[in-house]
Amino acid sequence: MNHPIQCSLENTARITKLLSISSENRNQEWQSEFFAYLPNACFMAGDPQVTHGPDGFPYFELYYTPPGYSGNYYCIESILDTVLSQGLGISIHRQKGSAEWVFTYGDLLNYKLTQYFYQLPDIDPSPDYIVSKELEQMMIVQPSEEFLPLETRDILRSYLNYLGIESPQMMGIIRSSDRTQQPQLVFNLFPEDFKTEEEYKFRLYQLGWFLPKHYIVVGLSKDDEAISSFIPL
Repeated sequence: MNHPIQCSLENTARITKLLSISSENRNQEWQSEFFAYLPNACFMAGDPQVTHGPDGFPYFELYYTPPGYSGNYYCIESILDTVLSQGLGISIHRQKGSAEWVFTYGDLLNYKLTQYFYQLPDIDPSPDYIVSKELEQMMIVQPSEEFLPLETRDILRSYLNYLGIESPQMMGIIRSSDRTQQPQLVFNLFPEDFKTEEEYKFRLYQLGWFLPKHYIVVGLSKDDEAISSFIPL
């Protein structure tokens, strides 16, 4: 039997106290406490609830409640499944126009999968975007649903449709030089379809908004033999 998720005013008070500490004094202990209390802390929704941030992506806005507030309470845990199904991030505000904390879709996905918002990558999460078959050997894999849930694939498919890709495809590669053996994600988004390399890299970077920070998106050219291993996203 499912039990309703309880949002905690006590956790909200703890979060408020933690955020009063100056940024230069926020050590590892501070971070551990902050992320422990945050998921169930009480907030109110913004009006409108969803807005686009400076990065162009949509966020569900949460605000600290004023004294005497008697409306509906929201917490990250209570809206997590909804925002993930709708392709949203979450931004937390003290006042309109300035976010105190921002979680991308990928941050929330990581929390859903691991109960951690962030995981430090074992390697640089932003390697060269163009993978050349002449430079190194790589093994082709297909990411599991545990690594990339079906719901997230739907969101990525919609975004690639938005970029003009009618039939989005993907695969995973594991580089021989990568000691972590974590799949790096490749989509049928090719440099040949963009006017400049900068524009292409920017679109690859945007795909990272939908993924945990330690996931890596890389690009392949249309003439790379590996693209024959793509499967429908």
